[in-house]
Amino acid sequence: TLRSQLLLLHNQLLYERYKREQHAVRNRRLLRRIINATALEEQNNAMASFTIVATNMSFFSPASLQTRTLT
Repeated sequence: TLRSQLLLLHNQLLYERYKREQHAVRNRRLLRRIINATALEEQNNAMASFTIVATNMSFFSPASLQTRTLT
């Protein structure tokens, strides 16, 4: 019975190792997802800021001032 207890303990250790490795894989995948989402949000904010600046600059450009009439 000592051999069967040893086999049981060994199988339990293998199972716990497997679960730990699966947990690490899941954590890495979720971390990559968070990093990608953060990068996309920063890119989106940068593009929105650039769009606002570009819109304001085109509003005050000399070519656009010539076509506007003052009232």
